[in-house]
Amino acid sequence: MFKRKNLKVLVMGLGLHGGAVAVARFFAEEGADIIVTDLKTGRELRPSIEALSKFKNIRFHLGGHLKEDFNWAELIIPSPAVPYSSLYLRDARKRGVPVLNEAALFFLLSKRKIIGVTGTRGKSTTASLIYHFIKKRYPKAILAGNIRDTAMFSIARDAVKKIRDPIVLELSSWHLEGLEDIKKSPQTAVITNLFPEHLNRYKTLRDYYNAKAIIFKYQKPDDVTFLNYDSKPLRGFSGLLKGKRYWFSLRGGFSGSGITIRDNNIIWKDGNRVKKLFKSSDIDLEGEHNIYNILVAAGAAYKWDISGKAMRNSLASFKTLNGRQEFIAVKRGIKFYNDTTATSPEATIAFLDTVSEPVTLIMGGSDKKLSYAALAKKLKSRAKGVVLLPGEASNKLEKELNIRKNSKLIIKKADNIKSALSEALKIASKGEVVALSPSAASFGLFKHEFDRGSKFLEAVNSL
Repeated sequence: MFKRKNLKVLVMGLGLHGGAVAVARFFAEEGADIIVTDLKTGRELRPSIEALSKFKNIRFHLGGHLKEDFNWAELIIPSPAVPYSSLYLRDARKRGVPVLNEAALFFLLSKRKIIGVTGTRGKSTTASLIYHFIKKRYPKAILAGNIRDTAMFSIARDAVKKIRDPIVLELSSWHLEGLEDIKKSPQTAVITNLFPEHLNRYKTLRDYYNAKAIIFKYQKPDDVTFLNYDSKPLRGFSGLLKGKRYWFSLRGGFSGSGITIRDNNIIWKDGNRVKKLFKSSDIDLEGEHNIYNILVAAGAAYKWDISGKAMRNSLASFKTLNGRQEFIAVKRGIKFYNDTTATSPEATIAFLDTVSEPVTLIMGGSDKKLSYAALAKKLKSRAKGVVLLPGEASNKLEKELNIRKNSKLIIKKADNIKSALSEALKIASKGEVVALSPSAASFGLFKHEFDRGSKFLEAVNSL
């Protein structure tokens, strides 16, 4: 690993999620000389700037990028919002300046084995479940990555300790692009599923899927990958693996080894040999998608020598994550859910499959070039009302809904979360559900999806 003291580091994109803050803090504590640059202004980035204010070796150049900063830098660390094709980054690479994202740097630093989790949906829940299953046997295990409140570099000092306890990382496609630069993959890889997503960033769906495949691309023969047998794109990945392959499936049918459900039991199948781990009745989480999450988490934990009995006991204390089909409260006889991390149509469809009551959804936002046809069909048959926030995705969804006539679905519009909740309450009745499940990104109206969820929570709590 390269020297860090007096290293000239340029952090490109500070943001408000905390990842870049953790990176800048780590290098500042190591004695590097740091410039943080962002298109946003200091006023917009105030919380992140304040988190770094004590460091005298960090300078902020905000409201735009300066070419001389890139010429000065010996290492450039871009944030997720920065496109890989950025002219600044392209020029730096031509000059031989290392351009490494936080994941690449973390993998170069880490001396511990890594369990990496990616996929379109269910990454956070699956990574959290794996950590929950293994933490008693491995008390120094750590959960981080794309997880809210636990940025990768906030645990970097623990990662450099060579101990047996693994690190569980949720890895986005952007993180994985960084691993391509250093030709590394985690020792245990999990891909939960693949759906169309982030087509505002990737030219084609195949480009997006290829980014996800980096999670196993550089594995060694003794490394392990779990693939969802029920996800067609992932079956196609099987022949590309360099490590050991294990399937997970609700319906079984696969040959080889993996985890599935048979006769109301979660079983590990190894050829003709079957081992019962725990009963499906031990699962409290609602929704088919959560059964998948638990299956693959249990499979990964089993390969880390966690017994079925230990997993069953752990399940009883596992709680759903904030902003992911999160039950908030019952007010005025109505149940309220915060599902702000549902940033794609498939995620909202998954939410609709978990609730049986009539539901009114607050939806919409910025477009990621996704299709809303299947979601519109689902809403027409399943929802009572939809309140649309401003955004191109909202316009696309409204157009799809208007194509499908002869429905009692009530469609309203609102300028912000507070007025959207007010409109939703005009539609919903006692015994029904109101949920924030946007199916779109939060750009424009909110700092990020968690800010969107927080504002919804505040609005509900004020009732």
